[in-house]
Amino acid sequence: MCQAYCRMLLLLSTTLLLFTQAWGVCIYSAENGNWDGQSFAMGGFTGLPSAININSLDFQPSGTVLASAVAPLPALSSSALKPEQILFRCAATDVNNLYEYYGTEATNALTGQFEDGGAQVPGGYRSKIAGVLVRLTNTSTGEYFSHTWKRRQLSGLDRDANSLFPILVKVKNFSTVKLEFIRFPNESSATDAFTGSGPLPAPYWNAGYLAFGGPGISSANIDVGKPATWWTVSSPYAYVGSVNYAQSIEVRRTSSCKVNNVTPYVLFPSMSVAQMEAGKVASATINIDFSCQPNASGSSSPYGTIATGTTMMAIAIPSDKANASSSITGLAYGPGGAVIGSPALISDHYGNTGIAQGVAVTLKHQNGQPVAFNWGVKGYDGAWWPILDGATQIGLAGSSKAYRKTLTATFGKIANRSIKVTAGSFNAQAEVLIRVQ
Repeated sequence: MCQAYCRMLLLLSTTLLLFTQAWGVCIYSAENGNWDGQSFAMGGFTGLPSAININSLDFQPSGTVLASAVAPLPALSSSALKPEQILFRCAATDVNNLYEYYGTEATNALTGQFEDGGAQVPGGYRSKIAGVLVRLTNTSTGEYFSHTWKRRQLSGLDRDANSLFPILVKVKNFSTVKLEFIRFPNESSATDAFTGSGPLPAPYWNAGYLAFGGPGISSANIDVGKPATWWTVSSPYAYVGSVNYAQSIEVRRTSSCKVNNVTPYVLFPSMSVAQMEAGKVASATINIDFSCQPNASGSSSPYGTIATGTTMMAIAIPSDKANASSSITGLAYGPGGAVIGSPALISDHYGNTGIAQGVAVTLKHQNGQPVAFNWGVKGYDGAWWPILDGATQIGLAGSSKAYRKTLTATFGKIANRSIKVTAGSFNAQAEVLIRVQ
């Protein structure tokens, strides 16, 4: 018995010694899901529109944001990651030595090597698309990605008190990334960039990375100020995500429209809880003034179909607020029962003390048809409408025609939901979006 017991202890000790020697004090983990490090060719990005339109600089001045979206780590991963998934386990002594690193792909001229934006568009790097910069932002720090590594110390990490590696680095601990496409006149320098229309051609290079730095995992070349690139990493598990938009977006170069002015504030009168429970509402008008270039397509056909190249409009709420909104107001449905967004707009900070509950704002076109609030810049196709449908021409803006679209905003109790109205303030924001189909 003693001999067997002592032998078992010896084997266990040897195993731990070899394990520590190979991995240092942080170890890769495949718990709570399959993950084997980030694949170089399998990055991504969600929430972007299916196409961006590039126009003349007088219509899209330098610095104009053509499209933007925010994506969490799972959207940048080659694996199906979940927020609570454990990627790394680390020793307790290294709690202050664990970092998230982020940077552009600095080895290629069209992925993050040249910061063409300079002082006008800081953090704006030459992209695969001629005349367009890509800017990546770490939403936790507010810093732009650069061609040299930056880092953020990881904090607030969960722990497993029963483990020799008690600090848990999970998917949820990594930052979300904001991506912006920004108009910029760099066509003369970006000689290898795509100048045409349609899908972007191969190769589909990554534009940036999120990486983990901890004892035993990161490469010596991942450090603040050193060039940010895939090839500097010696550990296959150091990368956790890579930004790649090239396979998910198309380019349009066609006549279009732009928003000139929107009613900035809509003020509703105060009403009592009893009045709102009884069905009293307040309404106001929202005017959207816009102009369209000659030959811009902005109307649906007599058969209701929408052609490629048609300029579309939508009213959107931030995608990160969409789930909270739909859980309160329900969903908006289009023809055939397809979900097209949220039917109403709830207050910012809904659920907090002092914020009115059970009330929302709805929008309608002048013909009485409801407007669905789209979810972010991509959202649902059914929430977009041809920009000239229901619009009235109000004049000229140079060589372009000026139009006005009028919507009716109504403030009242949330319909078809058994939610009691409570007293409080109401403040909400939505934005007008334009895209080319």
